[in-house]
Amino acid sequence: MQKRTTALQAIGQWKQEPAARRPQARTRRGGQDDDKEKQMENEIALGMQGPDRAPRLRRLRGLFNLRILMLLVMAVSVIGLGGCRTAPIRDLDARPIPPGATLTQISKAIQGAGNSLGWAMQETAPGMIVGTIFLRDHMAKVEIPFSTSSYSIHYSASTNLKYNEEKRTIHSNYNGWIANLDNQIRANLSML
Repeated sequence: MQKRTTALQAIGQWKQEPAARRPQARTRRGGQDDDKEKQMENEIALGMQGPDRAPRLRRLRGLFNLRILMLLVMAVSVIGLGGCRTAPIRDLDARPIPPGATLTQISKAIQGAGNSLGWAMQETAPGMIVGTIFLRDHMAKVEIPFSTSSYSIHYSASTNLKYNEEKRTIHSNYNGWIANLDNQIRANLSML
């Protein structure tokens, strides 16, 4: 049975042969040796893909630069838009209260809801609670008028929340805080 030799084994055997027994380089086109063909074979083996390599590399570099530019534009836009997080102020009006609850029970339910979420709640008059929340260097204050049939949550004041009086806009986190407060008030009132 004949042994098969792999290409690597054949190259190894060829390198071990004396130079005098090696086949001479082929010539073509008026005596030029085969160096260009060998160079092209090496480039193909390395993935450089032949003589038109330079234009391809320029195109690849251009695509790479374009990708980097697109990533930079996206990063700047995300950072830029993240800083402009304002939204219209969301006041809640005439939220229903379950029937049969007294003003004292309603007041305790509203104050308990605010206190459980970190709001400082204070009843300033019968049927009126003022809630204030401090988060880091931000402050929001709301007025909560209530009766035996409904309650409302209205914006009163704020600091460091990008409040715009003309447009009635504020940092979007404020509306989230109000939604959380409303949900907790409704949960407390449902237990009356």
